[in-house]
Amino acid sequence: MKNKVINGFYIIYDGICLFSRQYSKRYKDNHHLVSAFLSALDLFAKEISDKHLTKMVLEDDVFSFSLVNNILFVYTYDDVKDSSLEGISKEISTKFLEKFTSKLQNWNGEVTVFESFKEDADNIVSMKGKSTLLEMEHFLQRQKKKRLKKLKYKKRKGNRVLLEMEKTLKREE
Repeated sequence: MKNKVINGFYIIYDGICLFSRQYSKRYKDNHHLVSAFLSALDLFAKEISDKHLTKMVLEDDVFSFSLVNNILFVYTYDDVKDSSLEGISKEISTKFLEKFTSKLQNWNGEVTVFESFKEDADNIVSMKGKSTLLEMEHFLQRQKKKRLKKLKYKKRKGNRVLLEMEKTLKREE
């Protein structure tokens, strides 16, 4: 199942990509270059406005920025409204910090120590994606039930109107 919620994300510390994961083919081969650029954009925003970058919109993509404990989490997704992104980003950052905060304190610059996060990230994204699909399915079922109720109501009302018209016609005869 292709994940529709998130295309990928980057975890960046001091301009270095600690971990990245892509769920679409965009940006896949250039994660270090993309991470450095995104980090530079955030630093630029901080320098000129004293605020961190929160969102960057391209034609078909949105980059969502979140700074937690001096670690920059950047998520890419299609330009659609999706409430699941917030849940995914919070879970990913929380899980990453739980797992690696102590390692970052004595970190020697080796990024391979973060590779073990792949399974955690995939589980978070796939579970949220599945729950999103399930929520959408439930929503559509509720909408379908509402439409059926309206149709039944209209049919009953239409039948009553027809009966009233028949009665009126019979009285006039």
